[in-house]
Amino acid sequence: HERFIEKYGTVVCHQIQRKLFGRVYYTPDQEQYEKFLQAGGHDTMCPSLCGDAARWTVKAIEEHKREYCTKT
Repeated sequence: HERFIEKYGTVVCHQIQRKLFGRVYYTPDQEQYEKFLQAGGHDTMCPSLCGDAARWTVKAIEEHKREYCTKT
């Protein structure tokens, strides 16, 4: 969570959109959704953000295992 906040400033989607795109897209609206896609929303931005979250989660699990699971 801390790493996510450090990089993106928030965990709230529309606030992340504002930071990354400079605006918010109302994706239930088809026209707005198309603009979101054209801006790279699902091609680059969302996959990159999810990749960061996955990497940070794996790292946290590994750190937890090293700290707590190797103690006898």
